[in-house]
Amino acid sequence: MLDGFDSYFNGLVAVLRTEEAEQKKRYYNAIDIEDMAEAMAVTIDARTKIQQLRKWIEDLRRIREEVTSALSDESDSDIAVAEETLSETQSEILTIPNEGCEAVFSQNIEEGIADEPTSFTFLDKTYAVDGWQELLIKLCETMILNKPYRIAGFGVSCPLNTTDRTIFSFDETQTAHSPKRLSNGLFVETDGSAIEIKSRCEHILEACGYSLDVFRIG
Repeated sequence: MLDGFDSYFNGLVAVLRTEEAEQKKRYYNAIDIEDMAEAMAVTIDARTKIQQLRKWIEDLRRIREEVTSALSDESDSDIAVAEETLSETQSEILTIPNEGCEAVFSQNIEEGIADEPTSFTFLDKTYAVDGWQELLIKLCETMILNKPYRIAGFGVSCPLNTTDRTIFSFDETQTAHSPKRLSNGLFVETDGSAIEIKSRCEHILEACGYSLDVFRIG
């Protein structure tokens, strides 16, 4: 029975992986779409489907483990090999340096952080700001200009969102405290301490593919 189940299982995973690869192509090809609204819609749709494919593959992995545990006399080492194969499937699924939560990067937080910044520099261009909230908003707008598709994806899957707190959403009601609407329709949570907002800015930069070396707060 298990041999037949494994064959069926592997076939299902192969189908899902093929579809996931097609959605990746849609996601990356969206950058060539000139119409911003259409490009954003394609990006969000592809990302949503990739997330669903990931869930289905994870569900299949769990079912496979349950069936193996209940019906198989295989040794632990044999099961470990099967699980390693499944983990390779998971590792290939697209992630927009998308998987995690908002946490403080202690190595990036300087002692004596400024209470109220007056500017920030990004890619050698300096922007005047009046406090931490404006710094966060202006940085987001800068990312919209430089990485429009990447930051639009925050509305579907954001590395800063957690089950307890939503930082980015297209639904204003999901941000609990001080949401501000950005020019692309996305809402960003601006509530937080100086350290929290600084960390939030660093996460945004990294999620958009930038090194923290190109960012400096004044």
